[in-house]
Amino acid sequence: MNKRRKKSYCFNCNTSLGNGDNFCRKCGQENHNKTVEFKHLINDFLGDYLTFDSKIWKSLKLLCFSPGQLTINYSAGKINSYIRPIRLMLFLSLIYVVVFSFQLDHSKPLIENSGIHVGGSQSATASYKYIIQNYENIDVYIEQEKKYDSYLNKALIKGVYNLVGGNKNIFNEALKKTSNLLFIILPFVGLIFKVNFWRNHLFYVEHFVHALHLYSFFFLIAILGMLLSWVLPSLATLLLLFTIFFTYLYFSYKKVYKRSTFITLVKILTTSITFVILLATGFVISLLTTISFS
Repeated sequence: MNKRRKKSYCFNCNTSLGNGDNFCRKCGQENHNKTVEFKHLINDFLGDYLTFDSKIWKSLKLLCFSPGQLTINYSAGKINSYIRPIRLMLFLSLIYVVVFSFQLDHSKPLIENSGIHVGGSQSATASYKYIIQNYENIDVYIEQEKKYDSYLNKALIKGVYNLVGGNKNIFNEALKKTSNLLFIILPFVGLIFKVNFWRNHLFYVEHFVHALHLYSFFFLIAILGMLLSWVLPSLATLLLLFTIFFTYLYFSYKKVYKRSTFITLVKILTTSITFVILLATGFVISLLTTISFS
């Protein structure tokens, strides 16, 4: 809990207060000055994270070098010695989202807008230039030229042209939205573990905590990978990250679920395939949403 910034009187009723008074004796209001300089707010927010004696450094050390141990400790009731699982995940995901957005905004698109076509042989970019030269706006073009098309097709065409006209890349925009889906499907990841490891007779919350710790490690190496991509070839970076994460999954599954090597590898395969299907489905939905409702 952050330290109170006390005053000698109550802000609400002006009752005189002593140094040991955390609340006003008369009206009950907290003796804490919330009107402070911006630097104090930043210190309150980051203080728990950036102090060297903070729990986060202990948690990160265990997260990185002892796969699954944070989950084991949490299940054993060792909670206050470490950052709570969801808080650790949110802290790392915040950094990941910032770096990921910067990476996409300053990197070459996976598919250039000039390579996207909306019927015919002309690229969407070339078609857009023709439309703005010959029609009042996109809506007029669609109303006149596409009036017999379905509502969905017209929505897709309008979305593509709006994105192209805004100099945005469709696939990069969809990737940004897909990163948000990681959080949406998180509860389902816990359910996937629950189904796959039902013989372990663990509570759902234990599987969910394990998922939170795996997410935390994923965000950590993803941040590292994006930084390395500035100095290493993309393929080499991907292979390195895949090797690290697969190895981490193996030892984490092994420690938490205590199954044989063969069963552990099979479970990694089945849970990973299910996760990829969920994420791929989310990407397709994000792509369609990006195109249709831009």
